[in-house]
Formats: sequence, structure tokens, C-alpha cells
Amino acid sequence: MKIKKTTTYKTPQGAHRTIVRDAFEKSDDTVRIIFEVTSTTHPLLIYLAGKNYKPTDDLTSDLIKWLGVEKVQEMVKEDGTVFLEQLKGLEADICIEHIENDAYDDPFVFVKVIAAPGTFYIGPEERAA
Repeated sequence: MKIKKTTTYKTPQGAHRTIVRDAFEKSDDTVRIIFEVTSTTHPLLIYLAGKNYKPTDDLTSDLIKWLGVEKVQEMVKEDGTVFLEQLKGLEADICIEHIENDAYDDPFVFVKVIAAPGTFYIGPEERAA
């Protein structure tokens, strides 16, 4: 019998290659992007990391740094909102930082940076021989 992997948000610190698993707007107007780590394989776990953007946060700046201004322009509707569904399946490099809090057993997994693939995670298939 094949064992089914379990998803976890206890993603290790450091740089990871990811793919956007989901992107959506929550009922409180917060945008949530969920990344699935593809660079760190585990026989039992699928690592996820999420980043939330409140309406006052600068989602646009992160999207431009990650995708470039031209790609982001293609994703913006006339009313200024973003076609979030177009983020699904896109690759990104993310940098995870753990933030300790004595009130919790596990650290908070903070997505510190979102960047274009290859910005700071270089996979074995991309390294020079």
C-alpha cells in the first residue's frame, strides 16, 4: 500500500523553490497566496507556506518583484483588482524565516521574500557541472 503524504505548514527555514497551490481573497478582503515547496522533498510530508496581504499591505510591490511589471499588468482588471486565479501554478522562490514565540510550541513560518524562480534557490538541475 502506498502511503499518502500529509500537508504541513511547518516548512523549514531558508530558500525554497515553490509553485503556487492557491491564491484567493478571503471574506475580510485579505488576499492569501499558498505556496507548495517543490525543492524540499520528504517521503511523508508536503510543505506549504502561506502569505496574507491585508488591503493596506503592498501586494503590488511583491508581485512586481516576483513576476515583473509586464506580467502583473496582464493580470490586473480594469477596476484595479488582480486575477488571483492566474497565480495558480506559477513558480516562485521564497525565503522562509522562523519567528519564535514562547506562547506557541512551533515557530511562526514567515514568508519573508517572494522572488522569480532562480533568484536565490538554485536546484541541482540548474547548477553548472
